[in-house]
Amino acid sequence: MRSLGISTARAAYDRGIRLLDIAPELAVNLHDETIVTASDASPVVVRRYQGPRPSSGTLLWLHGGGYCVGSLASADPVCRMLAVRSGMTVISVAYRLAPEAPFPAAVDDALAAYTWVRTGIERDSPVVLGGDSAGATLALVTALLARDRSMPMPTALLLAYPTAAGRRPSESKARYAEGHFLELADLDWFYDNYTGPRDLDMDFRFAPLAASTLRGLPPTWIAVAELDPLRDEGRGLASALRDAQVTTIETEYAGLVHGFLQMGGIVPAAARAHVDALAFLATRGNRRI
Repeated sequence: MRSLGISTARAAYDRGIRLLDIAPELAVNLHDETIVTASDASPVVVRRYQGPRPSSGTLLWLHGGGYCVGSLASADPVCRMLAVRSGMTVISVAYRLAPEAPFPAAVDDALAAYTWVRTGIERDSPVVLGGDSAGATLALVTALLARDRSMPMPTALLLAYPTAAGRRPSESKARYAEGHFLELADLDWFYDNYTGPRDLDMDFRFAPLAASTLRGLPPTWIAVAELDPLRDEGRGLASALRDAQVTTIETEYAGLVHGFLQMGGIVPAAARAHVDALAFLATRGNRRI
């Protein structure tokens, strides 16, 4: 994608997901809503998914795409699957993208969506924060901000191959820099668009491992891809969460690359991650606070 213009890259990403992902579940009702944020930013559009069963809670989902690409459309198949098979209401967030809206715009929109859920439709019921890749990082950061602002905490975190250490080097970034779907040059391109020349590796809103503490976070599920430049960040985050006494389930999926959660149409092993995520939601996601 780094060789394309940003508009072309976004269209290519959405088209690619449709080719790779599972067939969309049809037994779901959905509609779009608009959140008016407290800032001068543009309103945030969210898409609500409701499966055939009565809702057992809400999963607020933040899509991946390196803060630059990805959309409600790219997240649609996985959100449909989660809504139908978990029994939860799924709310997908169309947060602002870089480079038009650089850091911390995506963080602000994720927090605005969580605040909207918590103060309105789901004031007292279970709310899980989840996402994949950059969206997983946004989910984690939103939980940290909620904790620091004494807001109601999410019931659980569902994180698929998050970024956690910013631009810091790692063994997996060196080993899987090329030839494994997400390349290190792509990652640098995403970060250049999102942060510009700023060094934000010590800002937990960009690199959550820079947080002064991870204590107080809810039970967390982390999916790690073996052949991923970000593998070591997922491992490191899981270790840091355990050190902070956070209940953490870490599963590394052998032989899979970054983004596999949305490759279920061609990668049968992705179905295992779907089952694991749904099992975690069943045991942790719908416990009332």
